[in-house]
Amino acid sequence: MTTFQSRAMNLAYSDDELEIMLADVESDLVERKESLAGDARKAIRQAVCAMANDLPGHGQPGVVFVGATDKGTPTGLEITDELLRFDDRIEITNPGGPYGGVTTDNFGRPGIVSYRNPNLAEAMRALGLVQRYGVGIPLARQKLIENGQSEPVFDVDPHWVNCTVRVRP
Repeated sequence: MTTFQSRAMNLAYSDDELEIMLADVESDLVERKESLAGDARKAIRQAVCAMANDLPGHGQPGVVFVGATDKGTPTGLEITDELLRFDDRIEITNPGGPYGGVTTDNFGRPGIVSYRNPNLAEAMRALGLVQRYGVGIPLARQKLIENGQSEPVFDVDPHWVNCTVRVRP
């Protein structure tokens, strides 16, 4: 087990650990993208979701390196405002607002669920890709508080949902 694999979830990686991760092979904790061009944004979103789900049970934060080749070498990517859009938070916007019994008023309350495609939801549960319905947001709130962060902030509209997760103060 490497140093970064034994690290507690609520601690930041040191520069040395990040250099080791950058030089090592990609894994379920490390993703590299040469730029934000093409489908890189979608791949980064998928990687962040996979890291957040932590199916292997590492209990570790994942890292996305933008401006690095698959071999871990720098691409010379220019650092722009777009690349550094937010340094104090992550914002996730989901097109499609609350559905069925979920409303803008009860969004995020434990146990209140509705699915646009119940067959897909059940298949994902049967495959072990989700554990229980209606516990994701309360669990995220709990884990962020345990990590010394504020709760996620949800801006819920009938047509979209935006979630803001702030970095630890």
